[in-house]
Amino acid sequence: MKRRAGLGRDSLYEALTPGETLRYETVRKVMDVLGVELTVAAGSS
Repeated sequence: MKRRAGLGRDSLYEALTPGETLRYETVRKVMDVLGVELTVAAGSS
């Protein structure tokens, strides 16, 4: 996965460590490799 995401091993482990602040670009790369899609919808107030 790290090769397909274009991330180094250390970068990938650091990004996936609980409590770390994730960058959108990193999340996007991992999602693309996993074939996961993010959908955003307005909530009801």
